[in-house]
Amino acid sequence: MAGRKSEPVITHQYIRRDNLVSFLDVVQAIGVHELRVHGGISLQKIRQAIILAERTYGIQYPFARNDFFSTWGTNVFIKPNDDIGYVEASGKNRGQRCFKFVGMYLKKIEFDKHT
Repeated sequence: MAGRKSEPVITHQYIRRDNLVSFLDVVQAIGVHELRVHGGISLQKIRQAIILAERTYGIQYPFARNDFFSTWGTNVFIKPNDDIGYVEASGKNRGQRCFKFVGMYLKKIEFDKHT
């Protein structure tokens, strides 16, 4: 795998300013870190979820939103809105909408009220 370069997981808000990051950049980075360290989610699956949220649903900074993403095993699920419900955002079934009952089995990732 030497020499192989992947796209960055997070695209910064201030692309042309070298030393600036926005608040949302920081919160998104914390969300990605938590998924990696505590959830065991691969960067590839996190990248897939971010791309799906941005390109399909027009949602920027999906991991900086409360009550937006969940996990099941090593897959990431997003909830763009209540009408759509949960969508598998990573893995083989990426983009597939889920039955409503699946939400009962997902591990919801939320920010506590103090953060």
